[in-house]
Amino acid sequence: MKKLFLCLIVGLIFNVESEAQIIFASNYLESLYESLPSDCRFVPGESLFVETHSVKTNSIINSRAVTLNYYLDGNVVEDIGVAILDSASRSLFQSENVCRFVERKILELLLIAKDNSFTDKTQENKISIELNRNSVLNKNMLQKAYAVMIDKSDFKLKRDSLNYQLTWIKQDKEEVAFSFPASNTLIRSKDKKELDEELIRQLKNFHYIWSDKEKFSSGNISINDLKLLDSVYYQDGEIFYIKEINNNCYYKSGNGELQFIFEPKNLTQSLCNYIQFPLLNPDKNIRLKHKVYGNKEFFYSMKFSDMLGYFKNDFTLYTGIESRTEKGVKAIVIMLNKKLNYIHLLAIDLNDNDLFDKNTSLTASFITNIPTDNIQNLFGNYLPKQNQFKLPINE
Repeated sequence: MKKLFLCLIVGLIFNVESEAQIIFASNYLESLYESLPSDCRFVPGESLFVETHSVKTNSIINSRAVTLNYYLDGNVVEDIGVAILDSASRSLFQSENVCRFVERKILELLLIAKDNSFTDKTQENKISIELNRNSVLNKNMLQKAYAVMIDKSDFKLKRDSLNYQLTWIKQDKEEVAFSFPASNTLIRSKDKKELDEELIRQLKNFHYIWSDKEKFSSGNISINDLKLLDSVYYQDGEIFYIKEINNNCYYKSGNGELQFIFEPKNLTQSLCNYIQFPLLNPDKNIRLKHKVYGNKEFFYSMKFSDMLGYFKNDFTLYTGIESRTEKGVKAIVIMLNKKLNYIHLLAIDLNDNDLFDKNTSLTASFITNIPTDNIQNLFGNYLPKQNQFKLPINE
């Protein structure tokens, strides 16, 4: 009897410890997990170190087996959602975060029992779901919509600057339409504090290996494709809100060929080039004062080429020169995520030789996860006045 009692105690302790091993990437995910029926709960075990753990359950929709996916990073639950999108559909998004949002949000709504709570949540998140052109207003209608989503339906995705629009159409013409804002905090299920802290953890441990294809080269650029001003050739890039913040590239002509400008006498053009092509000086370090939610500041250093490599795939980078100083320039770098409508902002005080000397570090203030839904306020709070900017090529 004592042995049996001891085994029960040990088993209980083990189960408590297993539950305690679970870490959630956000408070929202932890709350969602707590709202799941008990047979849907993932408990770390042999599957702890897989990327996805699936659970089959009949507890979410009566008389229908639903596949529930847990997306894991070690013992961290990065996301939870009902299986909806197959690999072909996922490839259309070009963003795993958006795919996971669709499946997570449908799961959350399927767990809501009361009709008024259902509509409150869709209105709060600015979500629209329609079944056969009728608004989905409760769990029962959503269950019918979910049946269309997971059937062999024709799937279409549209995206404008502010919203995602998803459509599923069955052969019998049943149709589901689902639209939602392209909002970082909504889609990632994290508040600004959580997003800032996540970015710091990732940047501190990040190293980017640049491929040969990503190295700078002016070999494919023809001088006929460039504009000329004050002996500087330049290629127009994209503009961020005002023309003085852009991702232009600058060249000089020498020995019968074009060369990227990267020299102290053309500091601002060199900085613009470096932001697009950091292998111009791959060993340059940057010391960051990272300002996060709650007026807290974190200080850390990394290779600037690693930092720019981190943002290379999902962000478009722009450079703006605020003003000339006695020793150099004040500049900003805007990192824009077009898929989720937010930016990171890097403010650099650059001395004349800092960019070119391998033995010195740049210093910069870093403000992250800024939504772009109110661009006028954004400029008022974070960026210099428009009339302070000067085009680099006009110096």
